[in-house]
Amino acid sequence: MPGLVKILAAFVAIVWMVRKKVQLGTAMLLGSIVLILLTWLGHAVLSSPVTIPLRDLPFILLNAVWDSSSRDPASILKLIGVIVLVLILSHCLDKTGQMNRILESFQALVGDVRIVLITLPALIGLLPMPGGAVFSAPMVEAAQKGINIPPNQKTLINYWFRHIWEYSWPLYPGLLLAAELGRESGWNLSVFKLAAIQSPLTAAALIGGILFFIRNIPRTSPHRNQDPLNARLSTLAVDISPIGVIIILVILLTTAFALESKSSLLLSLVAAILLTLALSTLKKQMPPVAVLKSISVARILALVYVIAALMVFRETIEQSRSVNEISVMMKTYNVPLFPFVVLLSFISGLVMGLTMAYIGIVFPILMPLLLQVHADPLPYLVLAFGSGFIGVLFSPVHVCLILTHEYFTSDFTPVYRKMIVPALIIFATLIALFFVLSLTPR
Repeated sequence: MPGLVKILAAFVAIVWMVRKKVQLGTAMLLGSIVLILLTWLGHAVLSSPVTIPLRDLPFILLNAVWDSSSRDPASILKLIGVIVLVLILSHCLDKTGQMNRILESFQALVGDVRIVLITLPALIGLLPMPGGAVFSAPMVEAAQKGINIPPNQKTLINYWFRHIWEYSWPLYPGLLLAAELGRESGWNLSVFKLAAIQSPLTAAALIGGILFFIRNIPRTSPHRNQDPLNARLSTLAVDISPIGVIIILVILLTTAFALESKSSLLLSLVAAILLTLALSTLKKQMPPVAVLKSISVARILALVYVIAALMVFRETIEQSRSVNEISVMMKTYNVPLFPFVVLLSFISGLVMGLTMAYIGIVFPILMPLLLQVHADPLPYLVLAFGSGFIGVLFSPVHVCLILTHEYFTSDFTPVYRKMIVPALIIFATLIALFFVLSLTPR
């Protein structure tokens, strides 16, 4: 059975179940079963060479959380740890009143809630933090109080602006991997060069988000703090220091100490939580023990279940080899290079929901092909990166999208529909960038 049919059927099943109010984690697990059954059906009826033996099902579950073939087998467990610590930090900032003080200070400085709604998710977006949208979501929720933005629009604002940096922020693992794979193939491509080249995509994402998610929100000017500007800035600096600590420590640990990104995030988040509790003690607010006791274990376990189910679904996709089947099909039918790169990258991003995953799938396929046809690699690598990440934005297995949906209890369909035009702005910018790079001598 064609890989595209299997993937689409599983995705449709998941979206249908979610719309029928099936819990998202359960829908993901049932979607995995649909994909396994279709793989078996293709093997039995159509003699497809791909199947998933019954004896391999325990290994799918195990590999979903512990991939022994990876250089970092505990990567998924670290991801879960990062998201749990993000939830704890967000809770601590909220309970100690620090979240509200950050928002009040920032609103008093800029005087427009729309700028606050853009800046806070974008600030958190500077952290290469898996599931980081769940950190900025409470900030967006607090910032929009008094305006009563609908849940779907809050989801769009938080999710979209959280991801505007993925094309051009050199700390993101996907960008680092793309540059590294380019270097391994003999092309002189540093991560900073790739980030600079792709910066127009970040600008396009910002403009698209402002035009379609922010423009209709009324400007609100909060009561101006009468304290001197220096005093307001110093207050904001103290309150926002836990977030600053995360950014500084992540940069320091990943660059100076070459620590793996998730490990650096785990350490940085622990430091930020301790700093938040210390500030609460110094300001004689809620005692640290009381803050930690008020954490909702049930909410954390519910999110861990969703993430684990998501990883099971992703592992099932890999075992079904659906992406490889799609690639072979496109080569068999001689799809021209430009649409081949766009479609393969978009589908891989859509299926995997993770930048590192589609880069790891597409770039090794693309690079030998470019060498065979003697094509200039840079325009096509940028095209692949941008097309793949648009797929990631729309992926129903993207962790940030799932967590944001869960937080704001929004609906999948309207959110997807409203992302189409801003995504087309990014794609139009990507095509223009492709032709500029193709026509620029190097």
